[in-house]
Amino acid sequence: MTLATAARAADPELPMLGKPGDFSLTPPEVDDEVGSGWYLRSTGGATDVQGHVRGAARLAATDATYGHVFGAGAGYRFQPWLRADLTMDYGTAVSATTMNGVTNLSAVTAMANVYWDIFTFANITPYVGAGIGVTQLTFNFTPTFSTSLGDQSQIEYGWNVSAGVGWAITPLWTLDVGYRYSSFGSPTFHLLQQPLVFDDLSTQQIRIGIRYALH
Repeated sequence: MTLATAARAADPELPMLGKPGDFSLTPPEVDDEVGSGWYLRSTGGATDVQGHVRGAARLAATDATYGHVFGAGAGYRFQPWLRADLTMDYGTAVSATTMNGVTNLSAVTAMANVYWDIFTFANITPYVGAGIGVTQLTFNFTPTFSTSLGDQSQIEYGWNVSAGVGWAITPLWTLDVGYRYSSFGSPTFHLLQQPLVFDDLSTQQIRIGIRYALH
């Protein structure tokens, strides 16, 4: 054994600095999944139903009613700034009681929506969105001192625009507070053999919900 070899053997083994590939020209790996993924959502809120009522209006309805909306859905984030989802909502609205009775109007609505998440600052992300879909409207009138005349249902096409903010509480959970305006055409029902038309039926909703990312 030479003198140099003996000296190296006597010294403690020093840790290697750096890591393999530090000086390689190989391009870095890129994670294509960053900013994308599936998510679930749930929503609740208050709704204001508006529309000019024609026909049997003197018997039943008022021009503005208030109720509640509850919904759930699933979506996918395609980019950090672009996402889309499918939602199903159930909304109720009860008109003010008139001297002739009480009108009930409810809706089950399915929408396909797309959103633009504009920017993120301190975990807060404002967004705007739009959607299209269909709704099944159910109308019921209960005359004063009598039983309900039965439900009438009608399906209408609809669309919506929305705006709000998302607050990322954790990497997986986001609190969503927003506003949605929806339009559902002019459905027609019948009340005591008279047509009851809701011209330009629309809703304005204040919605609070939660989104859960699945990745």
